[in-house]
Amino acid sequence: MSISRASYVYSPLRSDPEEIRVIKLLPGAGGDEILIEMVHLPWDKKPKYEALSYVWGSPARTDEILVIRTLIIERSRRARFGEHISKMFSHPRRRKTSPNDGQTLAIGENLFIALKHLRRGDKVRVLWIDAICINQEDPAERSKEVAKMGEIYSHAHRVVVWLGKASDDSAMAVSTLAEIGQDLKYSDVGISVAWEMEQETEELRLGSRDIEAVRTCWGAINSLLDRPWFSRLWVIQEIKLASDAIVVV
Repeated sequence: MSISRASYVYSPLRSDPEEIRVIKLLPGAGGDEILIEMVHLPWDKKPKYEALSYVWGSPARTDEILVIRTLIIERSRRARFGEHISKMFSHPRRRKTSPNDGQTLAIGENLFIALKHLRRGDKVRVLWIDAICINQEDPAERSKEVAKMGEIYSHAHRVVVWLGKASDDSAMAVSTLAEIGQDLKYSDVGISVAWEMEQETEELRLGSRDIEAVRTCWGAINSLLDRPWFSRLWVIQEIKLASDAIVVV
């Protein structure tokens, strides 16, 4: 028998002191239901989280995740918290749980797939994701949080770039880029890229099979760069402001 669940109801973000929402993505694997906890944290305490950079895709919210509870850090306890978010979650006196437990939240297909792949098997992952951490049904909150997104991405301890599901040649593209990257040195002073070879000159003698292999690798890279993430203007800010980043396919 299927269980009927209510839709998630957002608790408003406080403005004094200012709060930010993050999610705890709970461990799971395979076809397990995606479970999260919604967490309100004091922004001035510089909480530790990863920020997701991705493409929404279709605006239709075709998939559901389950919010098992909402954690709101108690105002009187804020001064005790350090920057390590794990400590905030582990102390039962430092949080209160809202009564809105076990509710569903509808999200887009690309984000749903991303969460399935990004969740760990045995460890909680703390993420900021715009479609979830901003109440999209509240225009005033949405406007305020969107204006703060530059700060959110620059303060994240890492930005996770989600390019989408694997394809037949995506592994080849990533491995080829990794190999090329070993010989590259980038300098943001004057924006220069240097190619370092073991020898100043290298004679290349390629047979037809070698040429075809090279063509296949560059075709795979071209396919990867054709993904929607690379065509969206706003991702420039998200990746440029990252203090550290990882690309996931």
